[in-house]
Amino acid sequence: MIDRDRWNEVIAENSADTLENFCMLFPEPDAIPGDAPLVASMAVEFRGPLHGRFFVQAFGDVLAEATETLTVEETPDAAAYADVLGEITNVLCGNLLPEIFGTLAEFDITP
Repeated sequence: MIDRDRWNEVIAENSADTLENFCMLFPEPDAIPGDAPLVASMAVEFRGPLHGRFFVQAFGDVLAEATETLTVEETPDAAAYADVLGEITNVLCGNLLPEIFGTLAEFDITP
């Protein structure tokens, strides 16, 4: 398990890698303007050596870009956006937990 002081760094690195590989999005640190609107948020719950919730917030156009990449819908609706953000949240959490707790730790992730 990593030291708590490294969590933010690991979260940022893991999130960037996951978004690049899963959504073809290439985040840059501090790229979100301070006035970008919060578009949506999603959470998954995890249970294992530690219980908790993992939250993801989408600001600006990032959710629209991810939905465009991950679906074939020409005009996605709210359900498509929710599905994409849910999948991104699940993948991010699923990739992050082994980074923090090691590959031998087992977790259940639920929406």
